[in-house]
Amino acid sequence: MGRSEREAVADGSRLHAAVRGLLDDHERAVQTVRDALAPLLDESVARVLDTMPVARLQEATDGRVRVGLVERDGLRTVRQVLDAGPARLNQIHGVGPQTATQLLAAAGRLAERVRQTAAVPLDVDAPEPRTTALVTALHVLVEAGPDARHAVDTATGIARR
Repeated sequence: MGRSEREAVADGSRLHAAVRGLLDDHERAVQTVRDALAPLLDESVARVLDTMPVARLQEATDGRVRVGLVERDGLRTVRQVLDAGPARLNQIHGVGPQTATQLLAAAGRLAERVRQTAAVPLDVDAPEPRTTALVTALHVLVEAGPDARHAVDTATGIARR
């Protein structure tokens, strides 16, 4: 192998290292945002589900599941049904495994819909460590700029080759 070939291999190795670095940095930045967002989002979803009446489960199943037995047993919100789980639901007189499964599936679907539309409140006048961590994590991606996505896509293509 001649000098030009060795230089080409060295250039390729440097390019590959730069590409891996870019991809690793981007994945780390995105994961940091996800990690900071998850507990805030969970809390926001829980607040909504805590106020969502168990009757919404009947609506979510087009009336196929009756929730009266669950309500009479003291479960009043969708969150309480989710927290109860299958074992607790099966203990309710008149609720069998199939009904428990349907209730939990409907509650899960509602929770996912809430999660997709949930807002995470950020109070600039009363910052807290968790929201500050989210804003800090997002700032890294904002600083990367609008071309970051293109750079990541290009780097991904180069890494594959």
